[in-house]
Amino acid sequence: MTNTRFAAQYIRMSTDKQDLSPSIQKEAIAAYAAARSMQVVATYEDEGRSGVHLKNRPALLRLLHDVTGSRAFSAVLVYDVSRWGRFQDTDAAAYYEYHCRLHGVQVIYVAEIFGPEANPISAMLKSMKRAMAAEYSRDLAGKARAGQHAVVERGFQMGPLPPLGYRRCSTSADGQRKVTLAIGQRKLAATDRIEWTLAGPEEVDLVKRICSLYANTRLTFADVARIGASEDWRDHRDRPITARSLATLVRNEALIGNFVWGRRKRAPGLIAPSTSRRDGCIPRLIDDETWARIQHRAALELDKRRAGELLEEKLHKAFERSPLLTTRDLRDHGLPCRQTLRDRMGSWAECLKVVGFDHADHGQALAERARQRRANTAAFGLAIAERLREARLLVTFSGRYNVLSFEAYQLRPRLLWPVLGDRGRVWPIHIDRGCRAADFDLLVRMDDLYLAKDFFVVPSRDLSVRFPNRLSDPIPPQLEAFRHRSPQQLVDRLAALSQRAVEVFAAA
Repeated sequence: MTNTRFAAQYIRMSTDKQDLSPSIQKEAIAAYAAARSMQVVATYEDEGRSGVHLKNRPALLRLLHDVTGSRAFSAVLVYDVSRWGRFQDTDAAAYYEYHCRLHGVQVIYVAEIFGPEANPISAMLKSMKRAMAAEYSRDLAGKARAGQHAVVERGFQMGPLPPLGYRRCSTSADGQRKVTLAIGQRKLAATDRIEWTLAGPEEVDLVKRICSLYANTRLTFADVARIGASEDWRDHRDRPITARSLATLVRNEALIGNFVWGRRKRAPGLIAPSTSRRDGCIPRLIDDETWARIQHRAALELDKRRAGELLEEKLHKAFERSPLLTTRDLRDHGLPCRQTLRDRMGSWAECLKVVGFDHADHGQALAERARQRRANTAAFGLAIAERLREARLLVTFSGRYNVLSFEAYQLRPRLLWPVLGDRGRVWPIHIDRGCRAADFDLLVRMDDLYLAKDFFVVPSRDLSVRFPNRLSDPIPPQLEAFRHRSPQQLVDRLAALSQRAVEVFAAA
């Protein structure tokens, strides 16, 4: 009686149309297995997958993983060498086969003239087959590339989606029919070509404004992105516009009417294809002078060494404006977050050393400022409580918890101290999550140590939801409902709150 040998089968069908369908491969493998008393117990199938790379072939990755553990087979049956892969580095195909053999699993090609035996002739033929499989893929890619280059030369676009400010237009082969496509919509016919056309006026104006801001000011990508966040800029996919997306947008040659395709990074040792380009085939949005200024500024900002110098320069200017600068104030001065600063310049102590400050002395100065501000907050709480009692309101102030307690609600004063940032004064709102809960927060914008500019009475639950993390002039219209411009307006508002709270409490 013949012992049955258990085997797995690996099936791959490429993305292009071909005769080696999965059913044909499985039939050939089944016939081979039946003739040799083998039983197929597992199937690994990559359908519609290119054989050039491993990373996009989940079935082969799973197979290579499974052979290292407990397995139910001792062989892998593959139709031919090309189904195993058309790796451009032929050593890769040999390595993955050796990986299986190293773990006790033999790879057998059922349609090849050489058998599973390991001998010099089989090894030579297998190497030739691997080289032929790789060459076939290279030759096919070259022909496809030539066709794509011809399309670009005719003034049509292909490959990437258009940037902000542009849309795709499906153009018929005779050029008579042109239809603008929506996001995600396919071209109307397989023979149609794609052209890039201008988007709507609002989107075009936004792109022009972005380019003007970056070209004609000293704003960085992060600065422009912050302006966009405050004005709720959105791209054509309704996503927030970030510093990274801005850097990509303003370096796209489509802005000056040029289409460039095929410019990509390649793995070491592989020859990158030539770039295809066609100048003047797209409606341009900016002039050459603006484009040149943008590219010069972007090159400086994106160069790591130069970026470090610019960052150090901005840090010096920030400390000149605010000698008691803290890491919480970095964004208000147009500086990156603390983690980015650490990555580029080192610890906060090292940053202080760069600008000529001693870390210990700076810490003591900050501690003294914090003590003084706590004292000012307590003094303000006592003063406002006295003013409210004069208005015949029943109120007490707890200096320990910094809370004003009325008959039916509690209010916490928060004094906001100005920071002189790179775009003028701002009042950061720092929310201490560990504070005792209160019903309302009283935000007081301070002009100097003892002079209040205005007041905002905000339900505590709305503070982190409806309020920005900093206030500046002018105050946004949606925040005016919370604002009180004088102490008397504040007293009247708190009195009305007390009266309403008492009425609600009595009705309950």
